[in-house]
Amino acid sequence: MAALRKIDPDIPNRGVKKRPDLAVLHCTAMPAALVEAGFIDNTEDAWLLYQYKDDIARAIARGVTDWERDMGK
Repeated sequence: MAALRKIDPDIPNRGVKKRPDLAVLHCTAMPAALVEAGFIDNTEDAWLLYQYKDDIARAIARGVTDWERDMGK
């Protein structure tokens, strides 16, 4: 969220939601996450996703590497 707030300080943090009913998260032998960085049906979000796609991708990658680092503790 800190990285995304540099792009849009007003972006809401909707938190983490457990969804064991989703096969992509439940039916796998590895850690999995679905990331929602915006909504393409919203003109402002669509523009932000297009304009800052590399920054958003780096923020997601950082979240994964931070999680991996923290799990090793």
